[in-house]
Amino acid sequence: MNSPLFLGWQLGPVLMGGMAAAAVAYYLAVGPLRSRLAPGVPYPRGRAAVFGLGLVLLYLNEGSPLHDLAERYLLSAHMVQHLLLSYVVAPVIMLGIPTWLLEAVLTGKRMLPISRVLLHPVVTFFAFGLVMAIYHVPAIYDLTLANTSLHHAVHFVI
Repeated sequence: MNSPLFLGWQLGPVLMGGMAAAAVAYYLAVGPLRSRLAPGVPYPRGRAAVFGLGLVLLYLNEGSPLHDLAERYLLSAHMVQHLLLSYVVAPVIMLGIPTWLLEAVLTGKRMLPISRVLLHPVVTFFAFGLVMAIYHVPAIYDLTLANTSLHHAVHFVI
């Protein structure tokens, strides 16, 4: 007997909680905390809308039936999901972050030395490749397939 095709929308706590946490942190930083981080800078309406669009795209990638299709049935859908995360969702979210916010987060006294190392192009290239390779080791990949929350958590890291 064939198993039923499960193609539902995801509302798990890791996915929804991660997105909610990202939204709260971002909109607090560009809203009420803006006066401490970048005094006199107006609210970045356009960038805030782009960031929100990025979160919507993230949910469509992670919470739509594409997720079930990718997780249960098609490796090609799984790889499309990863490509969308890396080449569509992440750049849109990054476009939504104002320069002053990136500078405030990445160039503080404690963060600057760490940022210089972690954001070096060679380091980011190899870190991305290493994370993708480790995640796709069959034993690790199978573990994430057995636990949807862990699967979403890995996608947040990627």
